[in-house]
Amino acid sequence: MKRSILVLAIAAVVAGGVWAQTPGAGLTDDDVWAVQDRLPGFSAFGAESIESASSGGRFSSDIDNYIGVNDYSQDIGTFFFLGGSTDVGATNGDGAIHFGIGKTLGADNYLGLYYGGLLLKASGGNDGADDPNKVATTTWGSNLAVLFGNNAIGGIRLDLLLNQGNAPITDVTTTAAGNKYSYDGKGLTAALSWGKNIGALDPHATVGFKFPDTQKSYDADGKVAGTITENSALYVNLGTYITLSDTTSASVDLDIVNGFGKTTKNEDPSLKGTAGGEFSGNLGLGISKKANLGDKITVSAKVPLDVALAIVNANDVKGDPADVDKAAERYFGLKAGLNLGAKFQATEKFAFYTGIKLPAFNWTVNSWAEGDDQKKDDDPTIKATDWAVEIFGSGSSFPKVELGLTFTPVENLVIGLGLNSLVNSNANTWSLNPANWGGKLAVSYKF
Repeated sequence: MKRSILVLAIAAVVAGGVWAQTPGAGLTDDDVWAVQDRLPGFSAFGAESIESASSGGRFSSDIDNYIGVNDYSQDIGTFFFLGGSTDVGATNGDGAIHFGIGKTLGADNYLGLYYGGLLLKASGGNDGADDPNKVATTTWGSNLAVLFGNNAIGGIRLDLLLNQGNAPITDVTTTAAGNKYSYDGKGLTAALSWGKNIGALDPHATVGFKFPDTQKSYDADGKVAGTITENSALYVNLGTYITLSDTTSASVDLDIVNGFGKTTKNEDPSLKGTAGGEFSGNLGLGISKKANLGDKITVSAKVPLDVALAIVNANDVKGDPADVDKAAERYFGLKAGLNLGAKFQATEKFAFYTGIKLPAFNWTVNSWAEGDDQKKDDDPTIKATDWAVEIFGSGSSFPKVELGLTFTPVENLVIGLGLNSLVNSNANTWSLNPANWGGKLAVSYKF
């Protein structure tokens, strides 16, 4: 009997199968990871070195470390880098540029600066009488980070994300009927971080806040008739890196994000109220190991494990009938992966990197509760529950195969080129998709 169970389990893993209960009626397509993805980010730093990006995150360089509260080097001297990416997931969208400077200030202090984004993008105008809409927009898709380091207190970093999602910061529209609306969206996100290296422990903490997006409507006299604020969020992170030996390390991180709901203020009392809101908690664990295979090859592996909970409040205190049986959606997730990377130091000047991040296991549980009173979740009953298990990335979790090259023509000058491609998983087979290739270029120098 035990042998039969083992054979079945191995067969499921090899096949990359999906185990799932049929979704209950009315359940959304969300899961805990989808909720996390749509909540705002709080790190302005979007760059990644070729060494890291091309090795599944298993190797790093000064580009990754110079702005980290636990990772910066007090002895770096003067360092700068410039990089770009064609990845769709780059900071503030495709084509983002990244620029950074690190500087040793005396014997005890350090300063790091970072900019990432799309510089200034502005547009606006009137399409004429044939178009009833007049629209003016201004967008600045930019992220900034400043790190101050001191040997006694550790590193303190301020992150400013000026335009998450690259949507218009200002958008003014006048309709044909003369109704005017203004939108101040995707505004400032600020976060403050601290970290210090204490023996084998490298603790760190972050608190951040996403300021709300605001939409205003105006009456015929130009006075504000209504205001909608939404998409604000509070973030807290606590964690530490742990050095277990020269080749082995571990990490623990707790991330909590509370997304506040939408608040409506209006001259019409029936339109006033609040709706929505999301909460996400994630405990991330990891253990890493490196090994040298001769003088030129180094391999590294990491096993990450994430346990997550998310709650979506889909209630509407105004009593909208469309929301009557969507009081709360609750999501749970457990996933593990395997990140593999290798470095080949071909010569003193050339090094090659490759790596992949494999989504090894993903278990999600979704439930939807409703209450008798649509304004309160005071008598919840489970309306539906579904669950699913993915093994080795079956379904929509595609890993990336990564390749990288670094060239050091002179001491401390590093030129890096990286390529990656999404792996398509279809009918339990994997294949590279040439249409999804992305590239990275980075140049760094210190003196």
